[in-house]
Amino acid sequence: MVVGFLIHSLDETQITYFSYFFSAHLNDEQSTKRQNLIISQVYQNYDKKLQSFDLLQTNIENNYSKQLMEKSVGVGVFRVPESSLFQKPKVVVWKKVLNLCYTLILSPDENRMAAQHFLKFFIQLLNEHFKNNTISSKPKLLLTKPEEVLILIEKTIPNGNLIYANSFVVKNLRTEIEATILNKKKNLKDLETKKGIKK
Repeated sequence: MVVGFLIHSLDETQITYFSYFFSAHLNDEQSTKRQNLIISQVYQNYDKKLQSFDLLQTNIENNYSKQLMEKSVGVGVFRVPESSLFQKPKVVVWKKVLNLCYTLILSPDENRMAAQHFLKFFIQLLNEHFKNNTISSKPKLLLTKPEEVLILIEKTIPNGNLIYANSFVVKNLRTEIEATILNKKKNLKDLETKKGIKK
């Protein structure tokens, strides 16, 4: 089960561009503290990997091995123990792309490989949706359309469940996402028109 999804920077600024918790009890007055805790721990996890990479790369002469290590620095998995912010332990899976980090907060029994695969798929979907292959280098664009990011998440992780996405499922998802966004835009336009008539 996916408990939460975050899109944030992976540097000292620790800026949150999008945050969503799937259960109501996690969307309380502590949700910002939860979000900040996870982002801080992702940053620490990334920083440790970066330091280890710096130490090891001096001893590696093979370019292929160096490339594999560089890729492994940009992904991570760690546990969050039970605390006042989380009643039960959680597992965090994250992936860094350019200036952004995409982070899933999972129940401990969730498939971590499926979560890593999902992040790769979601980033690709986000790029396609915003028609921008470098959305991760221009994260402010995400702040302008959070409702569209939310629709993407709700359709790809329905009720916090990771779905297996083969090509048929992906095609249907894309169609469904487009239709939902168009429908929301139409409803918003109709509402604005009604308000204009009332004035």
